[in-house]
Amino acid sequence: MNNRGLNLLPPERLQELVSSYYARLAVAGLVLVTGVVIASGALLFASHVYLRDTLAVKEASLGHSGEEATAEQSLLKARTATLASRARFLASVAQGRSTSALLRDVLAVPRSGITLVGFNYTPAAGSKPGTLLLSGTARSRDELHGYQLALMAEPFAATVDLPVGAYAKDTNISFTLSMSLKP
Repeated sequence: MNNRGLNLLPPERLQELVSSYYARLAVAGLVLVTGVVIASGALLFASHVYLRDTLAVKEASLGHSGEEATAEQSLLKARTATLASRARFLASVAQGRSTSALLRDVLAVPRSGITLVGFNYTPAAGSKPGTLLLSGTARSRDELHGYQLALMAEPFAATVDLPVGAYAKDTNISFTLSMSLKP
């Protein structure tokens, strides 16, 4: 037997039925496409909102990091200025006489009867000359005066000052000499 169904509809009605079927299929397709477009738009809108908020946060963070960069730049300038001043100081120290060489020269001066117990060196600063304070004891006034004259004769000493009170005692005289150094 023939499994194909028998169509008893007239051809106009059959054509109308097929057209109606295609129209329903087109409407269903349009509804499906509209649903997909609306769902895609909703998902894209959520992505747009997320990206906009992320961009706003990053712009705010960049503006904040610009302030931090300004603070870091001022800190860097301060450190650079400090390093420059220290470099100038080290350059001036390198050009000047070394403290150990000065003390070697002072200790090379003959000092019979003189015992040195303390040294205090102040390096030159600008136009102010360097100073060296020598502390010690002398056996007698004559030995102390002779040591003062010997220091005055040295090429590194500009002046050698000894307080008058140091000559008050005859023996075992404690003293502090103040020596201004030549540049």
